[in-house]
Amino acid sequence: MRRGEQAGLLTVDETETLVRAFEYVYGLVLGREIEAIRAGDTAATTWIAPNQLDTLTRRYLREAFRAVAEVQNRLDGEWVARLS
Repeated sequence: MRRGEQAGLLTVDETETLVRAFEYVYGLVLGREIEAIRAGDTAATTWIAPNQLDTLTRRYLREAFRAVAEVQNRLDGEWVARLS
């Protein structure tokens, strides 16, 4: 993401948004894996069922996905415009 910013593909704000979203989602996944291992589950997975998350965590996760989608849509629009 930092390279994308350095190359001018991402703004500073977009880079920070993507980094924060990645850290949040990765933290959720890592936390679930740690819980599974501590519970003796040897088949730990990265799957997180949103309906098993509390309301606030779901809201943050939804906002992280929206932020990523906004950046993706902007980049997609730029690439399509370049190809036209």
